[in-house]
This record gives sequence, C-alpha cells and structure tokens, in this order.
Amino acid sequence: MSEQQNPARRHHVVSKFYLKRFADPRGGLMCRPLDGTAHLKTAGNLTVHEDFYTVYRDGVEPDAFESWLRNFETEAGKAFAAILRDGEWPPTREHRLAMSAWIGLQFLRGKNKRRSVAEMHRSLAKLEVGMATTDQLRENLGLPEDTPDDQVERTRAEMLATADTQPVDHHVHLASIEDVLEPATQAVFDRRPWVLIDFPSNAIGTSDTPVTLIRDDAATAGIRGVGIATAPELYVPLSARAGLSIGRVGGTDQDVRVSRGTDFARRLNQYTLHTAFKELYYHPGTDPFTGFDMPTPRQQEMRILHEQINEWIESAARSQGRASGLPPSHD
Repeated sequence: MSEQQNPARRHHVVSKFYLKRFADPRGGLMCRPLDGTAHLKTAGNLTVHEDFYTVYRDGVEPDAFESWLRNFETEAGKAFAAILRDGEWPPTREHRLAMSAWIGLQFLRGKNKRRSVAEMHRSLAKLEVGMATTDQLRENLGLPEDTPDDQVERTRAEMLATADTQPVDHHVHLASIEDVLEPATQAVFDRRPWVLIDFPSNAIGTSDTPVTLIRDDAATAGIRGVGIATAPELYVPLSARAGLSIGRVGGTDQDVRVSRGTDFARRLNQYTLHTAFKELYYHPGTDPFTGFDMPTPRQQEMRILHEQINEWIESAARSQGRASGLPPSHD
C-alpha cells in the first residue's frame, strides 16, 4: 500500500505513560519550548507526530513498528509501577531488563536521533558519490555503460549540490532502531550501579530527549565521542519526584536508593535542560527550570566536519584527474 493510500497515524515520540508521571492527577503537564513560553497541555497530546513510525512497505502492516514498540512500553510500564508505586528496589532482573530496553528505546526513538541518523546518512552518501571514480559512479547509479563521462560528472555535480539537505527516508531511522536496540539495551543493563534518587516534592522535570549522557572531560573537549555504551554515566528522570542515575558499564557497585534535596535536583534538571531537543515538561504549579538560561535549540545533532568531507572529496578528485563536482563555493 502506498503512502498516499494510508490515513495519517498519530505516534508518540516520547512514551505517553512516562509523561503522565510528571502530570497532575487530571493529566495536565507544563510544556515549555526552549524558544517559547510555557503552556499547559495534556500528556496524551504531547510529543505527537503524524506517521513517525508508520511503515510503507508492501506486505507489512503500516502499524507493525508501532506495535513492536508497544510491547516494550507495556513491560516498561510494569517496571515503572513496581518501582515508583510499589517501592521495589533494587529492581528484579525482569524489571531491570524492561527498564534497560525502555531507556535504550527512548535514546534511539526521538526526533533528535532521527535527525542525527539523517545527518550521518547524508554525509556517508555524499562521500560515496564524491569519492567514486567516474566508472564506479556510473555503475553505482545504474547508468548504461555507454553514458558519456561528462554526463556522469554532471550528475555527480547535481547530487553533491544538494547532498547536505537531501531528504532521508524515515525508514532509515526505523531500521537503525531495530539494529541498535539490542546492544543499547545490553549496554544499559550491564551498567552498575543503578541509583534511584527520591525528592520530597515535584522537583524534577523531563524533556523530549529524556536520556542524558553524562560526558567526561575527554568527550566534552571533543577528543572522543560519547554514546550510550561509552558515557561514564546516564541520567533519566523517572517522575516529578524521582530520577535514575546509572553508572558505568562493567561497574560492580550495588544498586542503592537515596533521598536528595533541591540543590541536587537543580543539578539533574540542568542535565535535562541541555539535553532537550526542543521542549521541556514538568508538573503544573512548579518550574524546575526557573533561573536557568534557556539554550538555543540545536540546529544539528552530530559534529560532522563538512569542510573535512569536502577536502576528502576534492583530494580524491585530484588523484583521479577530474573536477570535484562540489559547488563552486567549495572549490
């Protein structure tokens, strides 16, 4: 069935059951855009995006991916209830696994991750087009063998002119979630310790990017990257009154539960603030982010050195004795 034949579907980019943990009993939740004014909404209407997970493939149900995600959400909901409602701590192995899968999924599923996947996809595609020989590009594009070289090079130039803004099929993001979810889940599950942090009031907020990767000095300085398996620590807000700090992969310390005050809550809220993609969420009647300077919404997710990519393409072109194909401003 084609995309045009499918009715639009509403998908939550952040778990609806999770957002309710920050709402008042009637479901009200404050939504504060990084570049706007806070306003009251319901958890059911937040982070909704049409057709975000819809599958447009012959022989596959359009809601197949959403149904797959729902299984993880169901198990995570049970774990959240056991921990936050029933006081279970440390979590059972079953609940720890469910929470690990949910954390891995929240790290991978959002708009920020979709944008980073698209950025990487564009960069790799640009390199492939820009560095191929004329014969390789002719073959890669499926052009007839007798296509003149100058026509192949015109096609290269046209492709490179739009390479940095080319739309990326959202199925690339869905495939990346399927590919990475299992190792991401394992990376979270293997971390020690898990520290559940309780707060006496509604002191904790969350965002449209709930999982924070706590950087070390090397990552902050740009010496190396940071990911869910390499960050020294993870932080995840769990409710308006609880947060979860997750230690390093391969750690041996025991899981603990602690209580902390307002100053510690502000530290955690600052992590959330600077990880947010575009929006913050918190319990009505409070403002965990008051007094903080709002960051400017990010325009890109990955530290892609476009100048370096262009230099590689130009170098490959020189070694092959042809023009780079890059727009004139880059030559």
